Amino acid sequence: MQSDTSTADECVQLSSAITTGTTFTVSLWMKPDTGDSGFLFGQDNPNGIKHGSNGRINYQYSGADHQNSTNNLILTNIWNHIVVSVNSATATFYINGAADGTASNVISMNAARIGGAGGQSSFYGSMDEVRVYNRALSASEVKELYNQGR
Repeated sequence: MQSDTSTADECVQLSSAITTGTTFTVSLWMKPDTGDSGFLFGQDNPNGIKHGSNGRINYQYSGADHQNSTNNLILTNIWNHIVVSVNSATATFYINGAADGTASNVISMNAARIGGAGGQSSFYGSMDEVRVYNRALSASEVKELYNQGR
């Protein structure tokens, strides 16, 4: 599936929400059109994984962005491979196959949208190969996914 959500309030609405628990992985390729913030994978309140206005990937919950990717910015108009792997409420962020930050105290979500979250800031750009796993992928598995998609 490839989605181009280049206008406001466009997203893919899932027929039923995915309840993640506190151990899961979301993997996707994204090509942002702008540096604007927008949800990549989210639920209605809005919580979820977000391309922040700071150019980094954030895990947002309780209305706040929690620790994002550390040094690497997501560049516009090129494809970036993003993985958020959560193991027992600790998230590890990967950009293009390399670990790039962590977040603790990550909560479960009932994700219902790809490219948006409850009418809040849709993602502006293209997404492809969105995958959700019910387990935390290892660093080597993340690298393998990245290499397969290059």
